[in-house]
Amino acid sequence: MLRKRILAVATATVLALGMSVGGAGAALATTEPPLVAESGEQRGNQWPHNQVYICKYVGTPGANERFRDANQPQTVGTNSITGFTGTFPAPFADRHGRTIAIGYVDGAFQPTVADCPQPEGPPQPTPTPTPTPTPTPTEVLEVGMYIYEKRDPALPASWPNSLEQRLVLSKTGTDWFTPADFPSAFLPVDICAGGWGVQQDKVRHFGDFTWPATLLYPDMRIGPALYEWRHDDLLTFLGTDCDLTTEPLASVAFTFTPPACDAAQTVSMNGDPINATAAEPVVDGNTITYTFAADAENGAVFGDDPRNAPLFSPAAGVPADSTAPSFTWDVSDNFTTLTVVVTLDTVDPQDCAPPERIVLKLTYMQECAPDPDNTWRVINEYSEPVEFRWEAYRTDRGGERTAQPGVNIFTTDRGSETMKIYWFDGVKETEVQVTKAAGNDIICNEIDFVDLTLACDTNTASFVVPDVEGVTWFFGETEVEPGTQVVAVAGEIELEARASAGYEFPRQQKTKTFSFDVAAATECAADPTPVVPTVESDFTCDTLGSIELSDTPGVIWTVNGQPTEQLSLSGFALTSTPTVEVSLDPEVAGAFFPEGTTTEWTIEFEEPDFICDFDFPDLPIVDAMVSTTPVTCDAAGTFTLSSPQGGVQWFVNGVERSAGTYTAITGSTVNIEVVTLLGFGIEDQETSWTLTFPASTVLCESTALPTLAFDDQELPTLAVTGASGMLGTLGIAALLITLTGIGVVATRRRVEV
Repeated sequence: MLRKRILAVATATVLALGMSVGGAGAALATTEPPLVAESGEQRGNQWPHNQVYICKYVGTPGANERFRDANQPQTVGTNSITGFTGTFPAPFADRHGRTIAIGYVDGAFQPTVADCPQPEGPPQPTPTPTPTPTPTPTEVLEVGMYIYEKRDPALPASWPNSLEQRLVLSKTGTDWFTPADFPSAFLPVDICAGGWGVQQDKVRHFGDFTWPATLLYPDMRIGPALYEWRHDDLLTFLGTDCDLTTEPLASVAFTFTPPACDAAQTVSMNGDPINATAAEPVVDGNTITYTFAADAENGAVFGDDPRNAPLFSPAAGVPADSTAPSFTWDVSDNFTTLTVVVTLDTVDPQDCAPPERIVLKLTYMQECAPDPDNTWRVINEYSEPVEFRWEAYRTDRGGERTAQPGVNIFTTDRGSETMKIYWFDGVKETEVQVTKAAGNDIICNEIDFVDLTLACDTNTASFVVPDVEGVTWFFGETEVEPGTQVVAVAGEIELEARASAGYEFPRQQKTKTFSFDVAAATECAADPTPVVPTVESDFTCDTLGSIELSDTPGVIWTVNGQPTEQLSLSGFALTSTPTVEVSLDPEVAGAFFPEGTTTEWTIEFEEPDFICDFDFPDLPIVDAMVSTTPVTCDAAGTFTLSSPQGGVQWFVNGVERSAGTYTAITGSTVNIEVVTLLGFGIEDQETSWTLTFPASTVLCESTALPTLAFDDQELPTLAVTGASGMLGTLGIAALLITLTGIGVVATRRRVEV
């Protein structure tokens, strides 16, 4: 209606304008205005009225024309105007100048001078338009309301819980909409209160904002104008739920039957209340298509919205390795007939032979403590490699591995207290979990306390409490820190070693008690003699890498774990890193290392800055040897790795190890491999060994605790290893030197050279 009114006004304006233009045209067409009769003779009157109103002018039009006087308009008889046609305005001339008739004197028309056409004076200059100032933008505040179906009807209304939102209302201001502002007429016909929500948004703009018709999470699309919002359940506004369903909805579901012995897969459609039929499936390459038709019964209809019935979702029976089925459908205009096409991969009939079950066994392997990692054993009883996933708890680590047929060993960080593995056993995914508590680590660093006397006329003695991971030491119930302990009274001293949680001594013992006597003072056997050994290294074209050991009395040298009396060694490869250690000779009385003395070196040869003008000598040939001791009633089995010349790298169960003696777990299998370093060769000997350590076949009787030997080898190495044979005697010398009443304890320090 408003548009029609606007068009009518516009039409009226055009018509009025046309009349004005027509009038002007008439004035222009009168080149010789009619003259008033010079005589006063009256003619017969043919017009509705005898008198007309006139406006009189003097002067020249376009130059100085003006009203004759202020008494305007005046009247004159129609018969006084020669050529009068009865139309207005009617210009004519008299003796004074231009005159214009503007209307009849009829009693209704009462003109004033304002009704007279203006005199035609001189042309006026066109006025300069005054600039219109740009208006200052005015801030506009609005509130908009959207309505939406909730993704999950059970959850509160929220932006993430909304499906597509539709704009319902908007207004100027800052007040939220209330139920009173929300007439039910604004509700779309498909909306009920239950499961629906309302979002209100407040925006601030300057006239350049338009509310989007729809919103869809997460694309807000309102932009920076938004400054506040809220969500409410639609029930907050309506107060009650509603049910717009006038016809029951028919639903359909699909059942997938996997292939069985000599039977192909099938797909069937069922539902309520429907009458369904199926066409023959069509196979096309690797896909098969099923076409179904269904008629809704008992007045039911199929929904036309895929969010409503029918719901198409994969059902039980779809093969795990098959592509998810695809659905296309069409619903008749009256929603009573449904056609569905289902496409999925073809799957051949199953092999009727029962699958071979794949069995993996996981166990924790006891190790010597201290140990930088945990060792796990996976036994694959299948004839082929098996892929499995593993998860180590407490360290949140995991990954994938392959279990070869037989025994497989792998390690994890020590914090991995629990291990779980997963694999497909031929029918389903299977898992096994083992906790480290099922087998405590064994404290293999066995310790012997030697009665030592710091003589020189004093009744004091000192001994060294070893620092062994998994062991806490006590005098009675007083905990004692590792290190040198001094006693001032001669007599029997008792020290108890207690295994910490997760550890145990051999033969499942949790404690060990050690007793020894502190003898009375004796005279010193010799004056104390400080010894300071040194090591020098070089790399030349003649000798390759060479090491010079100082000729220091009272010490024993070892290179790469092997004792040596040779002070000049050569032939090392440029990339090799031999280790050198020095210890006190227990047969030399009084010798000791001053504080700060270096007793261990790792040699790194520097590449020469010159070029050798001849070929390097032939590669030195090295020997690599492995020896073992069997398991006995009192001791675990051991294996010793040695290479007198050095120049090799050892690998035990795939892990790099140094030369030395290692304790093996009873019942375990150890795989050993040796490779030469750059610049060394090996000839005509074994380079790999597989060792087994079965339990002793002799019936062992319970015996008293043996006196144990403390290995003076670096404790982290003893986590898996034992120690070299010669170090047992060196440990005694490292404990104590007694001279002139002062006990000097030799310690070792690792220094990088």
